[in-house]
This record gives sequence, C-alpha cells and structure tokens, in this order.
Amino acid sequence: MNRLDPVLVRGLAAIEPYLDTVVVAGGWVPHLYELLYDATAAGRSPRTRDIDLAVPRSVPVRGRSIDELLKGADFRCEFHSLDSPRVTKYVATQGEDEIEIEFITDAPGASEAAVMVQPDLTAQELHYVGLMLDGPWPVDLGGLTDGDVDWTIFVPQPGTFVFHKSLVFKNRRDRLKAEKDLYYIFFVLDTFPKWRCAIDGELERLAAQKPAWFKKGLKNLKATFDDTESAGVGALLNQKPPTAFPGLGDEQFRQYAFSVMSGLIETMESALGD
Repeated sequence: MNRLDPVLVRGLAAIEPYLDTVVVAGGWVPHLYELLYDATAAGRSPRTRDIDLAVPRSVPVRGRSIDELLKGADFRCEFHSLDSPRVTKYVATQGEDEIEIEFITDAPGASEAAVMVQPDLTAQELHYVGLMLDGPWPVDLGGLTDGDVDWTIFVPQPGTFVFHKSLVFKNRRDRLKAEKDLYYIFFVLDTFPKWRCAIDGELERLAAQKPAWFKKGLKNLKATFDDTESAGVGALLNQKPPTAFPGLGDEQFRQYAFSVMSGLIETMESALGD
C-alpha cells in the first residue's frame, strides 16, 4: 500500500530531475522515517503542508531550471522579503490545501540572508543546514510505495536531525515552530527504538566533529528540560496530537516526555565526556 502523503508527492514530482541534489528537511522527515521504519504502521507523525528542501549553495542547471519546473507544475513564486535577492516560496493548491516549497541552504557566516543557487531560484541561508547535507540517508520510494513512485530521495540521518533541531529551536521567532522542533526530537526518539543505537553513534560522531555546536545544542536542551514542569515539556504537551498516547493523562505524559528528553541529554553529555 502506498502511504506516501500526496502533498509530498506533488512537491517532489515537480522537481524530479533534481531529487539527487536536495535533502528533505523539516516536518516531512518524520513521515519519511515512519515509512522507512515500518510502512505498515505509518501515519502517526505530525503533518505539515510546507516542504523545506535543503540544497547546496550552487545547483547546476539540468535542462530546465527548478524555477521553470515548478512553474510548469502550476506552482507560483511568491516573494517573502524585500532584500536582494529576495526570499521566495513556491505555492500550489492541492485539494483544499496549499502546498509551500521553500529552499534552504547553509549560511557560511554570521548573517542569514538569501542566495541565488540557480537562475531565478533563491535559497534562504540558515545556520547549521550544512549538517543535513552531510551524508544523508537515501530513501528508495519505489520500494516503499509498491512501485507507485519510482524515485530515490534523501533525508538527514536521525541523529543529525535530532542534533540539528537541538540547535535551531532556541532561536525561532515563532513559538509554535520552536515547539514543533522539540516535538520532532521527542517523536524520533520515542517512535524508532530500533534506531537508538545508530542515533547515539551519530551523536557521538557529531560531538567529536562539531564540539562547540554540540555543547550549544546540549546547553539549549538542558535549559529547556530541567524538570517535568519545564517549558520544554509543556511544548511537547502542546504539540502532542490528540490521538497520541491515549493511555496517558497529561501528568503521566509530562513524566514520560521528561524521561525521554532527559535520556537524550544524558547521551549527549556522555558523548562529550562530561
């Protein structure tokens, strides 16, 4: 059975020639992890309509540009800043929903702006995006959709995804986005226990390669999850889908969520040798 969300299919189909150059980021990553982990049980992840795609700072054109492909698939380009070059999003209608595709890339310096990665295509510069572009997992959608979709796409490794979210949630201007970042961390740790050893190993590698960033992510989490009544646990409770954890009351969920996040903090401390 094909459980791949049609919103994601619509967005990826439009840029099929470039799927080997992009890494799916943001809220669609847990959905793809579910398919990889156990496609028969997929459908529990929080869902979004926005598609964030991480790209290198330069993407060579192959025949038609990404901008041309998206416009040819009935996406319209919208400007979301007054800077030059401007931050852009591509928007299309899917049933009663609107799909938004935004491209992001690594910010090499202190500032974050937008950069032209292809003619007429900008990507928003954001710190730490380079983490997701480094050694992503390939996902064979043909094998996960009974051949309905014959593509290979890329997602960040789960340990990298968790680490990236630990770095970015603290600086979010939108409180709800920060809460979603935290819930994605919790969701990955709770939902995929067979991957926990791989996640821990990836965190150890990142601690060795990016010690300053790793200490920052750990500091962010420790400040946010200091007890069961902390802001971080409250954020997880706010973002928990109504059908999730039906056997737990709010206080029980607080205790469980705190234990999961405390386990991550202990793992990260151990990875640093603290």
